[in-house]
This record gives sequence, C-alpha cells and structure tokens, in this order.
Amino acid sequence: VKPVQRFTDEDKFKLDQYVMNGGNILFFIDVLYAERDSLQNANLIAYARDLNLNDLLFRYGVRVNTDLIADKHCDLIPVEVGNVGGQSQQQLLPWPYAPLLQPGSLHPIVKNQADVLGQFVNSIDTVEAVGINKTILLATSQNAYTMATPAQILLNSLQTQESVTKYNRKNIPVAVLLEGKFSSLYANRVSQSQLDTLHLYGSEFKRECAIPGKVIVVSDADIVMNQVSD
Repeated sequence: VKPVQRFTDEDKFKLDQYVMNGGNILFFIDVLYAERDSLQNANLIAYARDLNLNDLLFRYGVRVNTDLIADKHCDLIPVEVGNVGGQSQQQLLPWPYAPLLQPGSLHPIVKNQADVLGQFVNSIDTVEAVGINKTILLATSQNAYTMATPAQILLNSLQTQESVTKYNRKNIPVAVLLEGKFSSLYANRVSQSQLDTLHLYGSEFKRECAIPGKVIVVSDADIVMNQVSD
C-alpha cells in the first residue's frame, strides 16, 4: 500500500515470479506527489512519482496514468470563507479531487457498494494482454474530467463556479481486476544472475502462470488508509 520508493528490477522480478507461481497481488499505488496536508499553504503542485512499475503493470494489462481526476460527485471539505468579529467563518465546499467513486461493474467485490472516498486519484487504462480478463471495479461518476500534471491545485478555486463543460468524461476507471494466465515481463530478457538466484532457492524460472492468477490495481492508495491516526 502506497509505495513511495522506486522499485528496482530485482524487486519487480520477485513480484513477477510470485505471480507466475500462483500468487495474487493487490496494488494500491499513488503515482502522484499530492497530499491534502500541503493545502495549508492554500495551494499545492501535483506531480508524477516514478515507481518504475509501468512496464510490469502494462504486461499484466493496465496503465496507471500520471493525470489527476476531478469529479463533481465528491466529498466536502471545510474552507475558511471569511472572518467575523475575529472568528473564522468556515463553509463546507465540494472538493472535486476527493471523488466519491462508484462500482464499475456488478462484480461481487463491489456489488451494492457506493461512494468510496478517493484522494487525488489517477485514471487507469486497460491495455492488450493476451488471455487476461479485465473487470472495472471502481470508476468516477458521469461528470468528471482529467487534468495533465504537473498541476497546480488552489484551495481558493473552490469559491469559484467551475465550468460545467469541463466535466465531460464519465465512468473513468480507477480500480481494475485482472484475471487469467499472466505471462512474465522477463520472458525474453531474464538474466543469468536472476536464473542463478532462483536456482539458489531451488526454483525454476516461469515464463507464464501455470494456473490462472488475479491482480487488482487501484490508482489511489488512500482508499484503504485511515485519515485519523495516532
């Protein structure tokens, strides 16, 4: 959940062979540096975080984009809108970067689920992967859009009326279930040192899954993190 350091090739080789040997993985990743705490200065810059996972996830059937989703169906946050008699006046305003996500299918994982809170979410594209079935688990509402990054996010922009025409995309995927017999990212480029490491532990390199596996990719780690902590 929410890795912040770049994965090495050795890391990815272990993950890859884990999947090839029948392991299932949940990826909850943030590909942007963007935290709401930073908004105390009234603005923040959301920019890409290179986790070096793109090629691995692409091989399995998805691409997590380094964009930022804004959604009209979203959470409210308290914003200072004035000062009366020395007392701060706050008002709850829609915060489009905290979308309330909806089920993207009737899959049992998300069936009858609604309003899953996200924070600074990225879009996910499904890509060609032979033998892999892709199921959208969570998506945006009917009124959303994506912005390119780096992006400046201003807190005072909440006090202006957003253009309705901006929210012209619907059901943007943010969580995807991948199922099937995955093929290894290293099928045509495994090194001798990687083979030697496997042999050291009495294992053989696998070019594809012996049995169907499952991988879930979610483009927001905050979905499964507590907002309140000691």
